[in-house]
Amino acid sequence: IVGGGTERRHMSQTTHPVPERLVRHEPLTLLSASLSEGEFHQVAGLPSCIAVHPKLIAVGSSRGFVFVYDHFQGLVATLPSPVDRGSVTCIDFLPSGEWLAAGYQWGGVTLFDILNRRAVKSTGGKTAQPATSVIRFLGARNGFLVASVKGKVDVVHWNKVLGFYTLEWFPVLDGTVLGPVLALAPLVPSTPHHPVYDVTPIAFSAAHMTYICALAPKQRVLFRLQR
Repeated sequence: IVGGGTERRHMSQTTHPVPERLVRHEPLTLLSASLSEGEFHQVAGLPSCIAVHPKLIAVGSSRGFVFVYDHFQGLVATLPSPVDRGSVTCIDFLPSGEWLAAGYQWGGVTLFDILNRRAVKSTGGKTAQPATSVIRFLGARNGFLVASVKGKVDVVHWNKVLGFYTLEWFPVLDGTVLGPVLALAPLVPSTPHHPVYDVTPIAFSAAHMTYICALAPKQRVLFRLQR
């Protein structure tokens, strides 16, 4: 209230104006041209999935390659699968951008070291398994979530022992009760000092229900949300 109560000024009149466009469409012409070349299709097949990091863009292909670009659309790394597993179905970056995990049509995952442009560990073989549908890193931790089209969900932790990397799988869902998992997301805070950091919360949705669960110190359901 200004001027003895005779004049009112709303906060909305003093704030910055709302921009006309909240979303800007910017075609990635150089990246698109790279992916549409005939030579690219002969070697790598067609683009099959994409993941975006604040500094990087990863594109998976139908022949098992992952191509990493910077935000200037320059190619940073070409990461072939060490085992033939068909199309790349999902990709995710570690928040630091140093690691990348990829899932495949015939099941299994591969962990890549982007800085050194190499696969450090891979699971699965040529025997067909349920396709990996979602893969998500657990924040800055050495672990990621993996879901298959059959609804099986695992937490995968990696460790380096005597110069060799290992992947340890810990089951969360076996896929027999809820069916396919349609969406999956870690809810781990970015700071270790957050009160729920040690609980390692995750959220996932099935056909009719969304669950928020804790993975540590033991697995348990925190909330059930009817859809």
